[in-house]
Amino acid sequence: MVAKYDLYDNKAGLKSQSYFVKTYSFSLYLHSLESISSFDERRDGYFSAMKHFHLELPQDDIYYVHYSEEESYQDIYRIFKDSPVHSTAFICDDDTIAAGALRAFHMLGYKIPEDISLIGFNDRPNASLTRPSLTTINVPKGAFGTAAVDSIINLISKKQNNNCWTSSLKTRIGTQLVIRDSVKKI
Repeated sequence: MVAKYDLYDNKAGLKSQSYFVKTYSFSLYLHSLESISSFDERRDGYFSAMKHFHLELPQDDIYYVHYSEEESYQDIYRIFKDSPVHSTAFICDDDTIAAGALRAFHMLGYKIPEDISLIGFNDRPNASLTRPSLTTINVPKGAFGTAAVDSIINLISKKQNNNCWTSSLKTRIGTQLVIRDSVKKI
């Protein structure tokens, strides 16, 4: 059996990211150094939003950082320690990276959201606990279980009917923008 389960729609973030792109026509992207397919899909969704609004994101405006809060903090601090930030907005692959960015920019003397706006992805529990709380894209985790059980029942049903299990399955679960305090209201 070959099956691919993609339980939520990273590219649906395009709709939510459009909010950020419309507000900030120039933003930088903090992308994980670790190869994670969902992060690549999120980046592609962001590029689609930029393209939709006839904007470009030069490769120099994508910063590659580690995927832990501590390492992303260190990476972002090191990147911007000796050169000023040339944007007022950052999109992050995940809330973990956004939390590291929040800390790094604070240590560098920037105020969030007054100087720099940040948006994460996943609506992790810490996103509402950071100061300021992170604007993020929510992935409805409760829908994962339902989709997984439905998929398993469907696969068992196919096996009982002697159907071939060599097909690929992709289930998309929508995302939603959660507006908090890390994005400046314009």
